[in-house]
Amino acid sequence: MSDKYLIADEPRPSKFSQYAVNPQWPMLAQMLAGSWLALPWFMFNSIALGSPNWKKDLGWVLLSLSGSLILLFSIEYAIDQQIIIGIWVKLSFLLIIALRLWVAYSLFFSQSSVFELWQYYGGIEKNGLILLLLASFLVRPFVQTSIVD
Repeated sequence: MSDKYLIADEPRPSKFSQYAVNPQWPMLAQMLAGSWLALPWFMFNSIALGSPNWKKDLGWVLLSLSGSLILLFSIEYAIDQQIIIGIWVKLSFLLIIALRLWVAYSLFFSQSSVFELWQYYGGIEKNGLILLLLASFLVRPFVQTSIVD
């Protein structure tokens, strides 16, 4: 029998713990900058917090990536076959945004309880505002143009 007391959902210390942020910052990154910033940030935060749910978080990230691609190809096919016409073309692309926001909210709620436990037991959070602002206003235009080109 082990002498160490473990709680199943207790965060495990990580060498990146000093960089952990409140999950609200990656959530806001999804809204302001996009998935290119939010998804890696959510995964890094999950590892930094030592989350026991990191595999579940990875599943959400993979769902966002694969689901976005599947929706994109499905919508493009429906447009080519003229199943979707007129205003419905623009509206159908909102499905991709809705999927990405749903995944971001799911990741936010998944990490919130872990973050609160981590903080309760002495974890000191970093402020994610500076990274969010830099990425949203300085890096995002370059990312958008490189994706479009």
